[in-house]
Amino acid sequence: MTHHAIRRAFAAALISGPISAVPIGAAPSEVALQLQQSASIRSDVSVRFVGFADNRCPSDVACIHPGHVAALLQVFASPAPPRFVALEWPLRQEDAQLSNTAFGFRFCLLSIDPRPHSQRPVDPASYKLRMRVGTERDLPECKNGA
Repeated sequence: MTHHAIRRAFAAALISGPISAVPIGAAPSEVALQLQQSASIRSDVSVRFVGFADNRCPSDVACIHPGHVAALLQVFASPAPPRFVALEWPLRQEDAQLSNTAFGFRFCLLSIDPRPHSQRPVDPASYKLRMRVGTERDLPECKNGA
């Protein structure tokens, strides 16, 4: 993902939509969020799926390269200012500075659906992010895959 695409995703994230909360169990846990949905990690920490950039190969096309997808999360922990976390697939070396941790928690991308389609646009509201969330101690690394 280019830095311009990340900036566009950050800008889109600043536009608030309806928020609904999904509780997360004991870490590490798997959680699924729709775009603009949030989940409580602890009583004082929550995460919200605020944006994405999807340049993956369309599901109805055979491509030489798989493409790239990134999800943008906003992590809140009172009283600190919120932090942004980008989850990407495939993880690329030039983007290695993009952290997948915030406030002692690690966020690991499992999937983002649906995949793009060459003949019809995908409604952004239909995107669903699946991720694993855990403390940095309990979830020392991510094996990303979308």
